[in-house]
Amino acid sequence: MLKLTSAGALAAVTPRETAAEVSHDAVSKYDIFEIPFKGPSGGNPFLDVQLKTAFSLEHRTVTVDGFYDGYGNYKVRFMPDALGE
Repeated sequence: MLKLTSAGALAAVTPRETAAEVSHDAVSKYDIFEIPFKGPSGGNPFLDVQLKTAFSLEHRTVTVDGFYDGYGNYKVRFMPDALGE
């Protein structure tokens, strides 16, 4: 199992969880890990909002772009290719 910790950051978008840091203990190698965020639904979310999350393990960091999922919902998806914490 891979323990993932992510701090998502973008203007006016916050994780649905109350903490700024999201931790999951049960993500297997090659499983899909998804973090939902609530953000602005007005304007043009494809141009006005940028969402990136960094996942780190030892000396390696992978930065993943998030995306708009409609109705003020944003998501980041990541598929770990290694085991670790």
